[in-house]
Amino acid sequence: MSNQLAQNDPQTGFIVVKNERLSDLASEAIDLLYQPVIGSVATALIRLLWRYSDERREEYQQRSHSDVFAFLQIDFRRFKECRIKLEGAGLLRTFVQQTDSSPVIIYQLVPPLTDRQFFNDDLLSLALLENIGESMYQRLANRLLIKPFQAGSAEEITQNFLDSFQIDADQITDQPQTIGNLKRDYALQTPVNDAHAKDDFQVDAKDFDFNLVLDCLAKSYVHIDQVKKYYQLIVNEHRMYGIDEVSIAKLIVRATNVRNNVFDPTKLKILVSRMYEAPVQTPAPDSNQTPAADAQPKSGEFNAQERSLIKGAEYYPPATFLAKLKHAHNGFPTGSENHLIEEMLDRHVMTDGALNMLIYHVLIDRDNPQIPKQLFNYVANDWIQNYHVRSAVDAMRAIKEYNQKQSAGDAKPKRSYYRNQQPVNHFEPDWMKKDYQPKDEEITDEEQRKMEQLLKDFNNNK
Repeated sequence: MSNQLAQNDPQTGFIVVKNERLSDLASEAIDLLYQPVIGSVATALIRLLWRYSDERREEYQQRSHSDVFAFLQIDFRRFKECRIKLEGAGLLRTFVQQTDSSPVIIYQLVPPLTDRQFFNDDLLSLALLENIGESMYQRLANRLLIKPFQAGSAEEITQNFLDSFQIDADQITDQPQTIGNLKRDYALQTPVNDAHAKDDFQVDAKDFDFNLVLDCLAKSYVHIDQVKKYYQLIVNEHRMYGIDEVSIAKLIVRATNVRNNVFDPTKLKILVSRMYEAPVQTPAPDSNQTPAADAQPKSGEFNAQERSLIKGAEYYPPATFLAKLKHAHNGFPTGSENHLIEEMLDRHVMTDGALNMLIYHVLIDRDNPQIPKQLFNYVANDWIQNYHVRSAVDAMRAIKEYNQKQSAGDAKPKRSYYRNQQPVNHFEPDWMKKDYQPKDEEITDEEQRKMEQLLKDFNNNK
């Protein structure tokens, strides 16, 4: 069985491994910082996996996914969604081990980032801000973060270890065998293979002149060296929203404290978020931007309207493209939609042009007023796995094939709840009908006598 099939088969067994224990502070970080980003079900899943890892009845005990489904009351589809969220948030790594009998999934647990590392991470902090809002974001930061102590002019007189304790100098150079064996057995001398230790992914910023940003800030009160430390954050904001160099420089100035000249990256994120709640301005055209050679459509492959859509998808940044689609239909982009787009950008599975085509297809072709998360991720996976979509041209080919299947009737018809319902025949009395005319009927003497007697009995009983 292939690795792809193994991780999509709920019958495949799994084991849980870890390189570190989960501390109380790390557990608190999962609840306060990660849960708003990954959701409550994914949080319950990662806590269950940590609980499995603490049960040391058997080394690397193999388990069944059905136990997880039953405990959390979820199906395989929901489990897979939660697993992908945990992987994207850096809390889980997944491996497939091929054995003689059947493959085994290995889930490696990764401790969460510290509070300071989390708020310093551009993508995680942005996702948290989008989900809980500015007010709660600031309250969490004030609760969890501590401003570093600045010694200033104070002189440190702290004693080191050898000044405080008496250790045999020969044992320092000639380490005891017990310590050496333990370091070897638990790989203490080698760095742990940790997801957080990976080098940060550097996006292609050929269309963004960072030096121009620094030149714009040269005559301001902003410390240039501080801004350089947040290069990746600034490039990410440009890539997501298409902010030009001059505009980002102005936002950096606004995000800098005038009293101490300290640049606040969190405030920059908030300013950008506020800025793009308003209608997005069209960026100035760049004649130097041309599509890659392998992304060029074949001659006569697309009509004029399709070529125009591809050109627009390759030209606009995703946030601008989404806003233009929404404004054209008198709508507006939401924070959850921007968060979905940022998640897809972070996966680095397709170009910005292909992502824009995905947005267009889900909103326009599928006739949705807002991007549904499940459909968005489903179509993205379908495109990547079955159509190998990387560029806007690839995406247009996938869309055309989908539309052709729809026209040919290959797609399953939507099930209607009312299809098998029988019509209800409502009773309507004659006097409710529009053409009703009261009949003039004569009363006989006998009927008149009975009515008078009933009236007389009724009066006597009062």
